[in-house]
Amino acid sequence: MIGFYLFLALEKFLMLLPHSWRKALFTGLAKLAYIIDKKHRLVIKQNLQFIYGDDVDASLVEEVSRYAYKN
Repeated sequence: MIGFYLFLALEKFLMLLPHSWRKALFTGLAKLAYIIDKKHRLVIKQNLQFIYGDDVDASLVEEVSRYAYKN
């Protein structure tokens, strides 16, 4: 139950921040996750290569991977 109250407190704190700060915070967290999580970046690359074959461009893979973490 204490975990739930901590979550509510964190949510309330985040909602007090201006929208631009929250957006910057979560964009930064997404970039950090992208850098740290090599395993899932490889999964994304393998999935795109499976779907598109060798026709997929490396820049497209990079763009889709970064967007997946941001989303």
